[in-house]
Amino acid sequence: MRLDRELLGGLPPLPEPNVAVRHELVIMATLLGSGDQQVLLTQWRALPDILSESDLAALQDLWNESLKESVT
Repeated sequence: MRLDRELLGGLPPLPEPNVAVRHELVIMATLLGSGDQQVLLTQWRALPDILSESDLAALQDLWNESLKESVT
């Protein structure tokens, strides 16, 4: 499996630029593949004035831990 990161390259780094903020954090998730070969892909987008990189890293760690707990 090869991911094409250029597909998301055209998206702005901030959610909904120039528009009133609806959410401080947007997590887009999708399954890629089929059958037993599926993987969960996520893209996290946040407002840097509200959530720092370390905040996002901590949230992503919690996300990953929760996913691991749900499958084991």
